[in-house]
Amino acid sequence: MQATSLVMAAGALAFVGSFKEADGFPPNGYAVIAGTTALVFVTSLTNNTSIEPAVRALAGLMVLAAAFRYIPGLTKTTKKKVKNNG
Repeated sequence: MQATSLVMAAGALAFVGSFKEADGFPPNGYAVIAGTTALVFVTSLTNNTSIEPAVRALAGLMVLAAAFRYIPGLTKTTKKKVKNNG
């Protein structure tokens, strides 16, 4: 999978997640679209270069970060019980 595809997937996930949280067009919607477009352009410049594997790895981390942020079932938040001895 190419890095540009991974960046587009991360941007799409961030946009859809923000859209869902805001119950409509998110306040950061244009920033997500512009940032994703810029990152896809910059990432496309690295195709067939020596740094492509590193860029692909960073793009994969972007997908993971977006997934953990916007997919609620991937992270568990548990409250620790605090024992009060006083």
